[in-house]
Amino acid sequence: MNLEQETIEFLTALEKNNDRTWFLENQLWYNEAKSNLKTFGQEILDQIVKQQKWQPTTIESCMFRINRDVRFSKDKSTYKTWFSLAFSNGGRKQGGTDYYLHIQPNGKSFLGSGMYQPTPEFLKKFRNALLEDSEALKSIIYNTEFKKAFPQIYGKQLKTAPKGIDKGHNEIELLRYNELFFSHNFSDEQVLSSNFTKKVVQLTQILKPYCNYLNQL
Repeated sequence: MNLEQETIEFLTALEKNNDRTWFLENQLWYNEAKSNLKTFGQEILDQIVKQQKWQPTTIESCMFRINRDVRFSKDKSTYKTWFSLAFSNGGRKQGGTDYYLHIQPNGKSFLGSGMYQPTPEFLKKFRNALLEDSEALKSIIYNTEFKKAFPQIYGKQLKTAPKGIDKGHNEIELLRYNELFFSHNFSDEQVLSSNFTKKVVQLTQILKPYCNYLNQL
């Protein structure tokens, strides 16, 4: 099942009419778009579960609500203007690193994964693992296939060395990262293409070694 043009058009219209009145008036359109997303996501999930030997996982446990949590945000828009899913063994709330798929018009769609906003405890584990054996990580993220699909490292970095680490350490560039994640962007044309599902699954396979590395820390 492909993502349909009407699904992308709904998100485009929602961005221009981000209020409860319009949303309720277009509830049927939203329901159809959500149903399309769910069927599309299920096909991806089925393939990942089979390839990576996950436990049975429901697509509902991988989907995010469209309502925004505005309690601590300056942006008080009622709804997200994108659809998103986080594919993970047991669902997005299981606590490990997952594959995050973001669907948003105007070329803002992407698949990403990695260490994002980690707890201080997890960041310490990550740096300790780097100090002990940097090749374990570098062999993954500097692999030719990986770099072709995910050429850029994203994430906040310290301006100086982390506390207790020599600024002249051989791996100081990696050690300075407070976050370390990767993203592959898609055009609207790619999102609506017949091979988009296949492409997403292929990219999750490329990301798998890095996700496994993080989940085993």
